[in-house]
Amino acid sequence: MSPFKFKNCSLAVHHFVSRAALTVTAFILLLCTSQLALAQASINVVKHTNGTDNNTAPGPLMLVGTDVSFRYDVTNPGSVPLSNVTVRDDNGTPGNLADDFNAAFVSGDSNNNGLLDPGELWMFSAGRDATPDQHTNTATATGTPSAGSPVTDTDVDNHFGVAPAINVVKKTNGTDNNTAPGVIVPVGSTVTFTYEVTNEGNVPLIAVSVGDDNGTPGSTGDDFSPSFLGGDTNNNSELDVGETWNYSSPRTASPGQYTNTATAIGFASHSGGLESVDDTDVDNHFGEEPAIDIVKLTNGTNNNTAPGPGVPVGSTVTFTYNVTNPTVVPLTIIAIADDNGTPGNSADDFTPSFTGGDTNNNNELDKGETWVYTASRIATPGQHTNTAIVIGLPPFGLASVSDTDVDNHFGGLQPWTTTGNSGAREDESNPTRLTYTNFTAAANAGSPSGTYVLRYNITATNNLIAIGLANTRLRVRYRDEGAGSRVVVKIMQANINGGSTQIGTLFDSDAFAPAGGYQTQEVVMAALTFDFTNNVYWLEVTLTKDSVSNQPGFGSAQIIQQ
Repeated sequence: MSPFKFKNCSLAVHHFVSRAALTVTAFILLLCTSQLALAQASINVVKHTNGTDNNTAPGPLMLVGTDVSFRYDVTNPGSVPLSNVTVRDDNGTPGNLADDFNAAFVSGDSNNNGLLDPGELWMFSAGRDATPDQHTNTATATGTPSAGSPVTDTDVDNHFGVAPAINVVKKTNGTDNNTAPGVIVPVGSTVTFTYEVTNEGNVPLIAVSVGDDNGTPGSTGDDFSPSFLGGDTNNNSELDVGETWNYSSPRTASPGQYTNTATAIGFASHSGGLESVDDTDVDNHFGEEPAIDIVKLTNGTNNNTAPGPGVPVGSTVTFTYNVTNPTVVPLTIIAIADDNGTPGNSADDFTPSFTGGDTNNNNELDKGETWVYTASRIATPGQHTNTAIVIGLPPFGLASVSDTDVDNHFGGLQPWTTTGNSGAREDESNPTRLTYTNFTAAANAGSPSGTYVLRYNITATNNLIAIGLANTRLRVRYRDEGAGSRVVVKIMQANINGGSTQIGTLFDSDAFAPAGGYQTQEVVMAALTFDFTNNVYWLEVTLTKDSVSNQPGFGSAQIIQQ
């Protein structure tokens, strides 16, 4: 046993009194008195959160942002009063002293002596705003006895900051489309909406529901609720933290743009009751109606207006039909036909042959594909305006769609025409001898007898290069009043390199009976192939009058093939 510490002071005193002087005995009595005083100094603290004592987690569930009230009950279970009593809270961060705080004294010093007397209960308090997640705060109460070192006590209390959150992601046919137009879907097809609902908070959610406004935010009458597919991994009917529940709903695509808004709602429990949370997500799709397009070509050219290309009579004309689908709605081609240029007679309609374009070999005209059809015919004389039609049948019970396109060609050379009032006169010295009116050029009555010459340039237009083929004619409108009048029309050619000039064809009004006014006659042209690379061509018209009263005139000339 140590000579300065005794479990029983009275025995120690007796021991020393019987063996030593009184001075030593007084020292031992003083030492024992001090030890007794120290043994009886004590302090106790109990911390409460919102009025409850919560020594184990999680404690009360406090909604984040709400007030959290801490109360600290401090008592003196010892036998000596304590001064300088304080309560300090570590704010739930035992490793960080910077955020510790002192609780404020509220009441309990019944005799107002500033000492925590034995049996007294002093109350302290503090408040904080709830923050997310688990908090285990440690309170430390400290008091100082009149003799000896300060005494302390600690107590933990728990609370949980509830931060509920929910997230929903809506998809259309497996794709996420937050901006319009979104995925393009065929009208009448099945559109599958999926909804992924995730708990992004820190507490489970109950009574979870999902709704869709059906793309009509101003009308709740057509809202619908998708079906739950799965995701409740522990089968507790709660959307637990981190869980994702899946929902789905099929709909039938309607025409036009749709922006659907999905809303997910859940409820979180806390000490004050239930807190609802929600989230929304939009998804877009566009219901596209079926359509079809056809473009007809003649000998590789597109000719929507007459006359179109001139083709020699008896030659082979090739028609090409390009059929496309401008939408995502697949089509089955149920008919394609050409009216053969006779819209009032279906008996001569014909069906072109398919040559290719079904890239995936599914027998459906898909978007991006071009199906090509062809047909050939033997050119016949005159103007031909053929109309092609195609009909496609979409799926889903939708009505068929069709399109038409016309294309033109001219059997035989297209007319090359010059008119009498556009020529260059040879007698520029006396222009009053000719009258230009109503697309004619005529010798004036009263002008001197003689010959008047007009020239008209022929340019490389209207398929004149093929003029050497059979059945080519020169058609002239003229006036020959009989004796004393004559109209001669020549096609002239000059070689660019050699300068030689030749008569290509000759029209002479003397070969026909005269008439009182203008008449039209034709002559078969001599074989002449127009070579505009090496030659230039012009039409030369000669008006001859033998008497002052005669008025021979020129109206027009046409090169045609029949």
